[in-house]
This record gives sequence, C-alpha cells and structure tokens, in this order.
Amino acid sequence: MKLKLIIYFIFSLYTFSSNTPIIIYCDSNYFPLSYEENGEAKGLYIDILNHIFSKMKNYNIKIQPIPWERGKILMKEGRGFALVPPYYHGYDWKYIYPYSLPLFTEEAFMISLKDSKNYNLKFPEDYYNKTIANIRGYDGWLSPQLRKLIFNKYIKYDDTSLTPEQQLRKLIDKRVDFIILEKFTFEYALKILRKNKVTNKKLSDFNIEFTITKEPVYIGYSKYFKADYSLSFRQEFDNLLYLARKNNELEKIIDKYRKKLEK
Repeated sequence: MKLKLIIYFIFSLYTFSSNTPIIIYCDSNYFPLSYEENGEAKGLYIDILNHIFSKMKNYNIKIQPIPWERGKILMKEGRGFALVPPYYHGYDWKYIYPYSLPLFTEEAFMISLKDSKNYNLKFPEDYYNKTIANIRGYDGWLSPQLRKLIFNKYIKYDDTSLTPEQQLRKLIDKRVDFIILEKFTFEYALKILRKNKVTNKKLSDFNIEFTITKEPVYIGYSKYFKADYSLSFRQEFDNLLYLARKNNELEKIIDKYRKKLEK
C-alpha cells in the first residue's frame, strides 16, 4: 500500500510539472532573429527554439515576446524563468545564470556610409568626437575599448534606437557617423527599408569598418526564479540542442534565413 502511495505521489508531481506552463521570454524588436508579429514570437531564434521544444513532449512551453529591457527586469526580479537571446553576462548581470548551450553566434559590426567622410577611418584615433549609435539595451556589442572611449566622452554615444530599422535610418539620414548592428539584422533592416521605399541604398553603399565582436547567444535563466522543472528542463533542452547541431538540423534552419536575403 505504501509503495502504491509513493508511486502515485511521484506520478502526481511529474504530471503537475508537465502541465505547468513554462514561459520563455524573447526580444520583441530584434528582427529577423527574435520579434513579435500579430502577438506571436517569430524569427530565427524562435524557429530554433520551436524545433527543440517540439521534441520536449513532457513540457507545456510558450514563447512570449517582450521588450528587451522589460525582459531583463523580469529576470532580475525572479518573475521570469528564461530570456532569449542574451550573450554571456555572468560577470556583470548577476541575476541571469545559468545559460543554455549556444543557439547561434552573432557578428556585430561597426558600419559607415561610403559616401560620407567617415568611410574607412582608423580606430580609435579617427573616431574621436564622432557619434556612434547602438540599439538600447544591446551594450553587449561594445568592446572594452569602445566602453572606455564612451565613458571618457571621446566618442558620442546614442543608444535611443529601439529597432534595427531605426538604427539604420539614423545612418542613412546622416544623423550619426556610425552604427553598430549584427550581420543578419543589418541586412534584413536594409531590405525592409528598400521594400518600403525609405531608401534606395544597397549593401554596396555601406562599409563594414570592422568586426566589434563575435558572441554566442543563449537561453539565459533567472538566478532567482524557482521551479521544480528547472533542472530537468535545462538538461533536456541542452541535450536535444547538442544533438540537433551535431545532426546539422540547426544549419538547415539558419540557411532558410540566408536564402531569404538572396531574394
């Protein structure tokens, strides 16, 4: 009788965990990697997550888009389980830990217009008193040297852009001298602006001054969020992600987005 009760108790706990909604928050304004469309999460990272989540049959998982800064607050206050797509910030964002295996590796560039006086300058000496624009909340793109120059006010720093499209328009309109954008977001933002007839500029009209950083992105888990499913979820997700990468499943998803740029 006691054995039956123990088995029933364990099964009840398992069923509770399986039916509990697990919310993964994602950036709502990071097209085409993670964004909101008609209330739903979309993008490359979302496709990768959904591919893995579809194999996690014992979990009721929902991906919810949210403004990036709001997502960070939820992690900090322990009111959210996980956030996509942070870089590794274990050294300064004490509230996010641990991290999943990497989903993707981003390349962030310093970009200028070729028809401007800022084309092909030497860093850092030619950047003094120039204005660099970045997306709000994406300070992870800043190298230690850039941070120091901004802190000492050798470089003007504008982080008021909320989307890659806003960021790119500032450069096209020559309101800033340089912008920082990730490779996919830059190329997709330009495609959108051209489609909407905001600009007729092509990729060849821009110059990649240099690569600022190459950083993996992860699911970041709140250090302060407590749930009985946390460990088992993280282990199963990482195991399935590892196998998907090994079997070339992730590369096939990424290739779909590369091909969209060619159209």
